[in-house]
Amino acid sequence: MSIKDLINRHFWVIQLFVTLLLFWPIYSSQTLADIDYQILIGVIENLNSFSQYYNSLEVLDVQPVRDLFIILVSKLSSVVDFRLFGAFNVLCWFLISIIVKKILDSFNYTTSSGLISLVILVHPISIWVVSWPSAIKHLLAILFVTISSYFAFDYERNKIKKNRLLILLFYILAVLSHPIIILWPFLFLAFYWENRKEKNHLIFCSLLFFTMFIFLGINYIYYANLYPLQLGVQKISQFETSNFAANILGISRSFTQILVPVSFAQFYNLSNKLNLIGLPLIIIISLICYFKFSRKFFITSITSVFFTLVVIYSRETNIFVSDTYLLAPLICLTVILSFLLNKKVFFFIFLALFLKSSYEIKYTVSDTERFRVSYERETNCRNSLAYTNHLLHITNFEEFQKIGKLSLSNHCILLGASARTILYQAYAMLFYLEEKMSVDEKIKRIETIEVKSPAVFLILSKLYMQKNDSKMSQFLEEIYKRAPKDGKNKILLRNLEMKL
Repeated sequence: MSIKDLINRHFWVIQLFVTLLLFWPIYSSQTLADIDYQILIGVIENLNSFSQYYNSLEVLDVQPVRDLFIILVSKLSSVVDFRLFGAFNVLCWFLISIIVKKILDSFNYTTSSGLISLVILVHPISIWVVSWPSAIKHLLAILFVTISSYFAFDYERNKIKKNRLLILLFYILAVLSHPIIILWPFLFLAFYWENRKEKNHLIFCSLLFFTMFIFLGINYIYYANLYPLQLGVQKISQFETSNFAANILGISRSFTQILVPVSFAQFYNLSNKLNLIGLPLIIIISLICYFKFSRKFFITSITSVFFTLVVIYSRETNIFVSDTYLLAPLICLTVILSFLLNKKVFFFIFLALFLKSSYEIKYTVSDTERFRVSYERETNCRNSLAYTNHLLHITNFEEFQKIGKLSLSNHCILLGASARTILYQAYAMLFYLEEKMSVDEKIKRIETIEVKSPAVFLILSKLYMQKNDSKMSQFLEEIYKRAPKDGKNKILLRNLEMKL
């Protein structure tokens, strides 16, 4: 029996076994290894009314489907007394791989559709994404747009009219989960370009694109105007280069992560040599597709790989590359490579990726390991601040001082309320722990901090107590007690109270 026949015949058993085996540290974990947790899941979990949710949109992206699923998973977690975000993310990724196989089964492949699905399932990118609780929004968006794609490919073959409604419905659900897939109608158009003159097809395409342009307008207003004002985000603000050069290197590194998956972190550096590998490889693959296959195949392939990257690198965000944005390119590029490589090569690719993911997973299910390895592999402002903040949360003051002094001395420009709060907390704690400074000097330095979180008030209160100024210490402690505390902030404050 051939590899193709073996995998296709026992696909469900193999797929489920591989998922349970590879991802068990994630779905069985209680970790919150996620630098976005405090400003996303932590905020939504503490909402008690619709008015609170409406007001929270000042700090949250407008993604109601994502928010609904976060509430549902959070409520279910409280019922079973177990954090289910890891398990839910694994389930989403498993379902995505299943639907991809269903789509591929409708085409005539030399490579097993089950094997392609397995390669996508075990790619190391998925390990770093699925283990991130806040990646629920990315996984939901990809899940819904994959379902929409399934109905799209089925719509022409079976001529089922209700498929049009389902295509539109799941596309809308995907966009309301995360706008990364907002340009998906261009993929639909590329695949059905030869049908463009048919009246019914033209009407449906017009409706699909009309919906897309409405969402584009809403997202443009938010990300071009409100988002920078609310969160203080600037385009790639920490890079001493042009936005265009940074975007080109970012796109190149994105393809490196897919095609040469050797090094992973939460966020990546502009100066890493791995940034130079991906673009030449994707150019070579594109040229092979152009000369070997039809024009439709080439255009559809290029559209499928780039339609999410265009969105990411046109948004006002200082993220250079993040693996959470690479799920759609990973799926589409794997399918394209299946046309170029035979099933035996793909089988060895599957084994290599499985082994790599089995190794990488140990860094993704431990808060400390995820932050540490990201900082060591890709030392930049975001990874440095994330690791420093985590060390402060677990009150590892010795390592915090060493990493904090190094990372904060690099004059990182991280804007936005949450980032500045974390930054100033770290500064305050470094001043508090500095043995060469007098108590008066520490107080003077900390009082100049622009944004004072509850943690900063607590630190000031302890310093005034050291100064024997009980009146001021009690006053600051009252402010600290009245300050709002939620999410991971509670954990930090509880740990500081015990240590200080």
